[in-house]
Amino acid sequence: MGRTVATFHQLIEQSRARFAKYRRALRREDQQVFDDLFERVKYYAAAGSFETPWNPLDAIFLSLLLEQQKEIRALAERLRALEGNDANRSLAAGPLPGARGDGAVGD
Repeated sequence: MGRTVATFHQLIEQSRARFAKYRRALRREDQQVFDDLFERVKYYAAAGSFETPWNPLDAIFLSLLLEQQKEIRALAERLRALEGNDANRSLAAGPLPGARGDGAVGD
């Protein structure tokens, strides 16, 4: 006896096919981003399979939002680390705070 309920992977592919005309209307670089997004949704197939398949786009869009939020967090952490490194480097390499740089010596 075969499956009567589509798997989440099948629902993803059905949704992707539904947006085929939309994808074709995109610029080439946006088509690649579109394809990448649908590939990333597959990372959430286990969680998506728990969603009632009445509207698989809900789970697909939520998966995309989760993936983008992870990317935003990773970029924010990298930015904080880089800003911290720049602050440490400028303190180590630059003059002391309050130094006027005119050769005057304070008591």
